[in-house]
Amino acid sequence: MKNLLIKRLFLLTTLLVGFFMISCSDDESKDDPVPTSPDVTVKNVSLNYSVSLAKPYYDYFDVTVEYTHEDGLVKQEAINDNWNKSYTMSYEEAPENVVCKVDIVPKNPLPAIEDGVNYRIDGNITANVAGYTAEGVQNKNFGWNGRFSASGEKTTREFEIYTSKSHNLLNFTYQKGSPNPTE
Repeated sequence: MKNLLIKRLFLLTTLLVGFFMISCSDDESKDDPVPTSPDVTVKNVSLNYSVSLAKPYYDYFDVTVEYTHEDGLVKQEAINDNWNKSYTMSYEEAPENVVCKVDIVPKNPLPAIEDGVNYRIDGNITANVAGYTAEGVQNKNFGWNGRFSASGEKTTREFEIYTSKSHNLLNFTYQKGSPNPTE
């Protein structure tokens, strides 16, 4: 009986302490400023695209880059060598949506694949949208990064299979003002 009474008193005390701690913890001041969107301090926006692929990509595939130009239009370019584009503009001039898509399609006719050869498939593709304050400091809450990275070799047979179909290496999209995820 005494144990039951002690257990009930302990439970009641725990509940009361919890109630008072919750009711007294109003940390939100009514004078705190209303949070603003992450792009409020952004004065300039940069768009950066880079495609760097090993030679077999260009020898055996037609490589196409579709990207948002500084004028806001989506452009498409066939490339046969490493490629870079960079634009900087005011926040007001920056496109509402930014895309960067890199596709590879097997060449027709496909060049001969040599037996007993290992083919390097190294590659690095990046797309980046970044926002900067008037002082030139990057706003870490604005922008986004897209990346494709590959390293290694494919045997003759693996490369024959790889070159038998098209591949999307990067499909990057960003909508202006979307918050950057916490990293």
